[in-house]
Amino acid sequence: MKYLIVFLVTIQLSCFTHKIKNNENDFYSSFDEYSLVPLNKISDVESYGNRVLSTQTKNDSLIVTIYDDKNIYDVVYVNKGMFWYNEFHENFDNFSEDSGVDTTFKFSFEKYIYNDTIMKLEYNIHENHRESFYLSFITKRDEHLFYLTDSLGESLNSFLKLKDVINQKGSFQYDALGVTQEKYYKYFIKVIHGDTLFEYEKLPNTKYELGCLRSVSVIDGFGEFEIKGYGIIDKFYLDNNGSLPCR
Repeated sequence: MKYLIVFLVTIQLSCFTHKIKNNENDFYSSFDEYSLVPLNKISDVESYGNRVLSTQTKNDSLIVTIYDDKNIYDVVYVNKGMFWYNEFHENFDNFSEDSGVDTTFKFSFEKYIYNDTIMKLEYNIHENHRESFYLSFITKRDEHLFYLTDSLGESLNSFLKLKDVINQKGSFQYDALGVTQEKYYKYFIKVIHGDTLFEYEKLPNTKYELGCLRSVSVIDGFGEFEIKGYGIIDKFYLDNNGSLPCR
């Protein structure tokens, strides 16, 4: 059995080496998506392991290529002048046990990256109609999360309109109890210790410096840079049951 494990590892490393052998780009172990800069250059990539990334510029785009033992993924950021743009779409099947209907929808997000900030618009596409909008303003230290009505989400059809939402925070109700409102937002402070990301919800008019712990995420060497299962490995949400640790 020991020899079989060694043999399988050797095959994986051989496939990985084959993918990168003739690649003239520099390789890195991580990527800072806030500033769009690769991190931790690898000098001997063939002996490093089974997951690395490289970057290259092409016309007005930055292409981040991730290599692992099974696949190669490209993440493309397009320079739009005031911001860098990235989008993602994936189809899902949603089966309702109540109605017995299997519904197909597309989960999508658009990222607008500027001034070390990731503005992320998430929504679903069902029957060619966009719905269920969320808008996040994410930095290395915090996140503002806005829940938008469908009509408001559709009306925010430009970078400047989306960006202005955070300046209109006063028109949104803070959802302290997790009760859905038509327009509301939440605010989180992020703390990373080793391979763990802690997110604290900073409630208005509270004495806590960080807030109350809402989620704990296990992250790998890619940090917060998420692509095809890399970055945040697992995330645990804590229920608002009155016993959350607050700091």
